Amino acid sequence: MIRLVSKLVALTAAFYAAIIGYFYIKQSTFVFPASHEALSDPVAVGPDFRQDKLVTSDGLELAAWYHPPRDHGPVILYFHGNAGTLDRRSDRFATFAKMGYGVFAPEYRGYATNPGKPSEVKLASDAVSAYGHLREKGVRSADIVVVGESLGTYLATYVAAHCPVGALTLDSPFTSVADVGAERFPFLPVRTLMTDRMNTQGLIGRVNAPLLIMYSVHDRTVPPSQAQQVFKSANGLKHLFVARKGGHSSVLENGGFDAMKNFIAALNL
Repeated sequence: MIRLVSKLVALTAAFYAAIIGYFYIKQSTFVFPASHEALSDPVAVGPDFRQDKLVTSDGLELAAWYHPPRDHGPVILYFHGNAGTLDRRSDRFATFAKMGYGVFAPEYRGYATNPGKPSEVKLASDAVSAYGHLREKGVRSADIVVVGESLGTYLATYVAAHCPVGALTLDSPFTSVADVGAERFPFLPVRTLMTDRMNTQGLIGRVNAPLLIMYSVHDRTVPPSQAQQVFKSANGLKHLFVARKGGHSSVLENGGFDAMKNFIAALNL
C-alpha cells in the first residue's frame, strides 16, 4: 500500500512538473498568439489611409498603417491587443479618422508577415521607434496621443513613461501580464515562470501626461480590479471611463470613443 501511494505521488509530481515545463516553453505563444495572415490594403479603411513602414532599432522593417491628421491635429499612436492584426481594428481606425485624428498603427514583429519574434523587450523598443517615426514625420510630441488596447496598454505606457506625449489612453489595462497569467492558471507558479512580465502598474507612476483609463465591468479577460489598480497608481491628471455594456474587446464601441473625444477636446490638442 505504501509503495502504491509512493508511486502515485511520484506520478503526480512528474505530471505536474511536465505541465510546468510545457507552460514555461510555450509561454510566448500564450502571450503573443500571433496571426500570420497578410495585412489588407489600408485604403479599404479610408481613402487617406496608406501603407507605411517602421524601421526598428535592430534593422527590421515592420508594416504599419498611417492616416494624416486633419488640420495638424492630434495623431493616435495605436498599439493593439495580442490577438489578431491591424485588420481586426480597421473599423476603429476609420472612426478615429472621422473624428479628425491622424492614425499611426504599427504591426508587431512576428505578426502578419512581419519578420522577427515578439517579446517584451523587443516590442517596447519597437514602440519607442514608432514614436520616433512620428516625430520624424514632423508630428509634435504634444500632438501624439498614445493609445493602447489590452496587451498594447503596456507598450503605450512604456512610450509615455519614456517620451513626452500629449496624452495617454489605456483601453482595458492589466497590472502585469504575470498577474493575468496567475489569475488564469492559479495552479501554476506563473509569476516565477514568466519571462515577459509587462508590469504596467510599475511603469504608470512615471507617466506625466494626462491619462484616460477605460475598462468594462463585464471584462472576463482582465479582471476590472486590475484597471482600477493601475488608475490608482497613476499620478497627475487622470480620468476613468467605465463601460456598462460589452466586454474586454468592445470598450471603445460602448462609449469609449465619446470618452476619448471629450478627453482629447478638454486638453485642447
